[in-house]
Amino acid sequence: KKHAMEEREQRCLDVRNQINEKKLAVRKRREKDEKARHDRATEILEAQRKKQALLKANEVARLEARRKNLEEAKARHERELKLHEASALVEMQKAEAEAKEAERRLAELMSKKK
Repeated sequence: KKHAMEEREQRCLDVRNQINEKKLAVRKRREKDEKARHDRATEILEAQRKKQALLKANEVARLEARRKNLEEAKARHERELKLHEASALVEMQKAEAEAKEAERRLAELMSKKK
């Protein structure tokens, strides 16, 4: 009788150990799954961060190129303006010289008439 009771206790212990082993296996599996989920979420966040950094870098490069183009256009415009001003000055000097020449001829004609 005592032997049968010990066997039953041993079976209970064995069953309890099996249950505990299964619980442990389930817990380890859950922890492994959670770690995998966490790692995946971290990968996704890192990829999104890299994508944002690339987008920002592209935007900065685009704005930099636009600024450079505008500066070049401004410099070109200023050069054209200086050329225009210089040619206008030459035209004005020619006109002044022609006016002086006309005045001189007029004065010559007036003195000949006298």
